[in-house]
Amino acid sequence: SIEVLIDAMKEVVKENDNVLCLIVGGGPQLEELKELVKDDHISNYVIFTGPKPSNEVPSYYHLSNVFVSASITETQGLTYIEAMASGLPLVCRKDPCLYGVLEEGGNGYSYESIQQFVSGVQRLLEEKEIFENARQHSRKIAEEYGTKRFGKRVESCYEKVLLERECEKNESAVICEESTGRLKKWSGESHGYARRIS
Repeated sequence: SIEVLIDAMKEVVKENDNVLCLIVGGGPQLEELKELVKDDHISNYVIFTGPKPSNEVPSYYHLSNVFVSASITETQGLTYIEAMASGLPLVCRKDPCLYGVLEEGGNGYSYESIQQFVSGVQRLLEEKEIFENARQHSRKIAEEYGTKRFGKRVESCYEKVLLERECEKNESAVICEESTGRLKKWSGESHGYARRIS
């Protein structure tokens, strides 16, 4: 998928030659990708950092203005969350796995063609208000994946299961008011669990 980004960079620099693509990481294709960049005459616009220890990776996010990806194989999408937590807008290949992570026009743009990629990158780099809004939106979405919020969600799942089991045990505690036909709940209103007794 890095090849897609390299192809896209050829088009980006035609529109804006004041841009760099920073590719962080290694892999068996690294030398081949460097040759591709050289052959495409965009060596001045693409920098390969090579593999970096995980404690150094955040500094590379903070060097950047936009996070770009051509991956369609992300299953957990940690790099997207890290980028958003660093306040980066996203320009990513359209992928159903990004539902809820990438909000089109909110914290970035998806693309299916190189022209859409170029358009998304250009819009974020050239329109300050769109860029700032996307940065803020990215941070807000990233908060949903933070440890505190994650812990609350897990806790909520457990509470729901326990409440449903308790409700099943206590079905007889739910009664209908004959005068109004409304249903009284055996538990607090905030949980919203009730069963009608026939």
